[in-house]
Amino acid sequence: MIAISDTIVAQASARGVGYRGIIRVSGPESLECLDNLFVPDPRKELEELRENPRPRIVSGDFLLWEERLPVPCDLYYWSEGHGFTGQTSFELHLPGAQPVLDAVVRTLCRQGGRLAEPGEFTMRAFLSGKLDLSQAEAVLGVIEASSRHDLDVALHQLAGGLGRPLARLREKLLEILCHLEAEFDFTEEDVEFIDRNVLKSELREAHDLLGNIVRQMEQRNHDGQLPRVVLAGLPNAGKSSLFNRLTILAKRKHALPQNAIVSEIPGTTRDYLETECEWERLRFLLVDTAGIETAGVEENQTDASRESPDVAARIFAREMIRRADCVIWCREKDQQEKNQNQETGQNVSVPDESVQKTIHVRTKCDEYCPQNSNNFNNSNSSNHLPTSSKTGFGLEMLLAKIVDFFKSRERFMEVLPATAVRCRESLDLAAESLNRAMKLEDELLVATELRIALEQLGLIVGAVYHDEMLDRIFSRFCIGK
Repeated sequence: MIAISDTIVAQASARGVGYRGIIRVSGPESLECLDNLFVPDPRKELEELRENPRPRIVSGDFLLWEERLPVPCDLYYWSEGHGFTGQTSFELHLPGAQPVLDAVVRTLCRQGGRLAEPGEFTMRAFLSGKLDLSQAEAVLGVIEASSRHDLDVALHQLAGGLGRPLARLREKLLEILCHLEAEFDFTEEDVEFIDRNVLKSELREAHDLLGNIVRQMEQRNHDGQLPRVVLAGLPNAGKSSLFNRLTILAKRKHALPQNAIVSEIPGTTRDYLETECEWERLRFLLVDTAGIETAGVEENQTDASRESPDVAARIFAREMIRRADCVIWCREKDQQEKNQNQETGQNVSVPDESVQKTIHVRTKCDEYCPQNSNNFNNSNSSNHLPTSSKTGFGLEMLLAKIVDFFKSRERFMEVLPATAVRCRESLDLAAESLNRAMKLEDELLVATELRIALEQLGLIVGAVYHDEMLDRIFSRFCIGK
């Protein structure tokens, strides 16, 4: 399959009856397959393709069988470097009768082409640099998608959802390695191209970036789990009411109904509820948790006190916050900004590890309404979004914030299962190499670890590959893709 100098031919549209059918051809000698077979209208168009090889559409007739029966078709032409495969290529769009399409394929093969192997068109796109390896796998994901969610995952990966952050990471590591190797060339001059503190800092930053990518992939692909948006805050902060109203507003079709118990008595919620929601094509699990009284109190409980339902619920709530992809921290509109529980004197705040993934909201803002712009503008000055479960004020804006949160942080890191399996070992090895590099003092050893990390990242995107890997990936494709 690695030979890319042949001209390959295959039917690109689904087999069977259809209004139109597509035959795809790619290779350096693609146009030669059309000699004496394609009659353009006007006739000089085919010669112009050779003289001025720019992408274009040419209408005409394809001559079939010994009788040279003209079949009307459109020729979609791409010159080298412009098409999907990166090679000179074209597609014939013809009437969708299967005997006609089969006859066209046989005729083109007699003219110098050969039948394409499974996945050969996509593999040529990868080898020519049009796609990285994760994007090539996404092509198969699009074809095999059995649901809207599967299609969205494949399309996001095809658009570079995995390749972009890894490309940035590889670029950072290459820059660090270049600085180190420049120093090796000038060892006698004792020139330092990169400060050692800066080196440690950049290695730590690269390691953290890779760790984030690994965690996001694991969270997105663990048993098909959706992103988790967790409602958290003090007891009686309006979390359950907010959960119920958001569930009605953004509930996904066929999701099981979930209604949280709402009460003025603090501590009513001792378990958690979750339901699947969808807003602006983002699917996520919305989770309602028990209130957290004070930061750090649960960790200091004795074994006996930990067994009480209230304390156990709060401990579990903290675990749900830790595992969340996004935390909606709820605070009543009248609660003081100093984040302090007046009775206990303990600080009440978002757990440290969750600060960067938190959206702050004010609940029970029932006096606000869309017409009262002054109230809204004043409330917006504190970075806490005002909401009302009673009137519905601010809820659509909150859902939009959740969507923006995931988009801005590129946390749609869900990848196809086949890609996740292939990438996991390389990601782990790259992370181990960066971790060792951070602890080393010898620059030569640091450079060695960086090369290992770069090689492993290269295996994921396809900058480094071998024939067996390509055969394993592309053999699962169908012919014509």
